[in-house]
Order: sequence, then structure tokens, then C-alpha cells
Amino acid sequence: MINTDINLTNDEFMLFKTLVYENIGISLNEKAKDILKNKLSRKLRQYKISSYGEYYNFIMSDDKYKKEMLNIITTNETYFFRENRQFVFLEEEIFPLFKNKQVNIWSAASSMGAEAYTIAMIAQNLNLKYKVLGSDINSNVILKANQGVYPLRWLDKIPSNLQNKYCEVNHEVLVNEFLISDCLKENTEFKVLNLMHHQNIGMFDIIFLRNVLIYFNMEVKSQVLSNIVKNLNVGGYLFISVTEHIDNLDITNLEQISSSIFRKVA
Repeated sequence: MINTDINLTNDEFMLFKTLVYENIGISLNEKAKDILKNKLSRKLRQYKISSYGEYYNFIMSDDKYKKEMLNIITTNETYFFRENRQFVFLEEEIFPLFKNKQVNIWSAASSMGAEAYTIAMIAQNLNLKYKVLGSDINSNVILKANQGVYPLRWLDKIPSNLQNKYCEVNHEVLVNEFLISDCLKENTEFKVLNLMHHQNIGMFDIIFLRNVLIYFNMEVKSQVLSNIVKNLNVGGYLFISVTEHIDNLDITNLEQISSSIFRKVA
């Protein structure tokens, strides 16, 4: 029987810390050691592995299992209309500028897709011509985003008029879940992308980069932000989380126009 309280040694923690940083840019501090141990302990039991060092060697021998481990690390909280005042600004101040032309939006850390579909709901409701790309480094959450199926309790954050239009509640197959309508899915796609590398995915008028910079050190923050801004049109808008700050980074081609909202000026 596998011991359910296997110790994660400091040397083993450093192996995983280096692996995570080199692959996805997240810096794990000492406080994250117990969290990492708890998240990975289930995998040790699943694969009947007796130490974290053995598990490290196991995942390094097969990219499939390494990817599985990194997915565990990058599963984060998400819900519809998160930090709603930014979506109010998007609807009232930015989207009206695109009444007569297509607007392209990138939800760069979209997790399970709630942010991307929130944007799509607003754009669809305004009868805009739009395309939304949602991306995440976690392949599991991208799969869920493409399915567009969510727990019924997530409806609480969605305004009732948009629920009625874009959320299928009484689906014959789903139980305690709802389905995002096809009219949103037709204009929304999801891809697995690593923000540490510049992505050849075209240019965007609006980019949401929210609740992801907090996981990076200053060097990686600067690298990720520089990569993202390359995909933003001049005059385009960048949204970060209201809990995040980029004023200490050397980004000279962005001007702040509102709380946590920036415009590319050159």
C-alpha cells in the first residue's frame, strides 16, 4: 500500500519548482510546497509511486504525464462576469467604436472559457461582428471551454437577460449544467498557448490578460506582457486584473485610460 503522507523533500521540491518555472513561468515559493505536495499526492496514489522523486522521473520520461502534471498546477478559479466593472467599460466605452467593423478579442488566460464567453455575450447582444480567441496553457480547461458546458450555479453571475438568450438550461442530456448557445460558439474558439512565447495568431483590437501576471516574477511578467502587446493593434486595448499592476514594468507603448485598462499608443 502506498503511504498517503509521503514527504516532499526540499531537493524534490526544487526539481518541480525548476520544471514549472522553465515550462510555464510560474515561480513557486516556499509557501507553495505544501500546496504542490497536496496536488501531486493524488497522482502518486493513482500511479502507485512511492516518492515524489520517483514521480518526477516518471513524468520526465513521457511528455503526456508531464503535461498532466503542469495542468494540475495551472487550474485556477474562474466565473462569468468576473470584475464586472471592466465589462461595463467594454460595453459602454469600447465596443461602440466597432459598430461598423469587426472587433477581434483575445482572452489570453481564459481558463475554462467563462471570460471569453462573457465577452462574446456582450458583443452578440450589441449585434457586433466579432471573433473571440480564448487561450490557456492548460489543455484540460481548453477542452472544457470548447464544450461550453458549465454548472448551473455559475448562472448566478450572468445577467438574466443574457441567460435567457445565450444559456441553454433545460437541455435534454445535461443534469445540473447549462450549455453555451451555438451563436456564441460560432464566433469563439479556444487554443492551448504558452504566453511565455510570442504567438503567431494574428492581431487583436482588445486583449484580456487578467489574473495571470500575479503568478510570475518580474522577469517573466515583462516577457509575457511584451509578447502579448506584440499582438495588440496600435490603438487597441489591454485589460489586466484590478488586483494586478504593470506600472513598474518598462512598457512604454501603453497608456493607462482607466483602472487596469490600457491603450497601445505606438
